[in-house]
Amino acid sequence: MHTLLMQGTCSSEKSEEINCGDVLLIA
Repeated sequence: MHTLLMQGTCSSEKSEEINCGDVLLIA
């Protein structure tokens, strides 16, 4: 699993592993 920290960026595809609040994207 890769952990990416993005600022104010939410993926168009909302998955259970994507948190827009903490701006944390785990793929």
